[in-house]
Amino acid sequence: MAKFTALITLQPGADRAAFARNIGDTTLAQPTLPGVFDGGDLILHRQVANEAVPSDAAIAHIDSAVYEPIGGGAHEPGLRNGVYRCLLLAVKPGTPEATVRQFESETLAMPHYIGTIRNWRLSRVTKASGARVWTHVWEQEYAD
Repeated sequence: MAKFTALITLQPGADRAAFARNIGDTTLAQPTLPGVFDGGDLILHRQVANEAVPSDAAIAHIDSAVYEPIGGGAHEPGLRNGVYRCLLLAVKPGTPEATVRQFESETLAMPHYIGTIRNWRLSRVTKASGARVWTHVWEQEYAD
């Protein structure tokens, strides 16, 4: 099943935690960590059944992606209270298909070299909106 992730940037002074609590039907709605690069103020993650983001005067900008998994794995499928990380990527237009497939293969191999990655998934974006044309989503979970 497709997934939906949005990186929401709020207006200056908006209450990130309060906005996240009031979003509604989501799998994840949390403030992003300090120092995030182009990650906005909040990350919203859900199954794609409803890719709408609430309209609110507090929102300044939204980058989002709908995506389908192409590979992944789980060393700890029932992980609770871990750390979820999501990286939205944009492959440069015109990149040779063989190079893109090599990138996908090498990205999916990362957990073999980084043992602290407990669960992971690489997906291809089917629909993107915002400032960048996202092509891939790399998700990882860590125990801490």
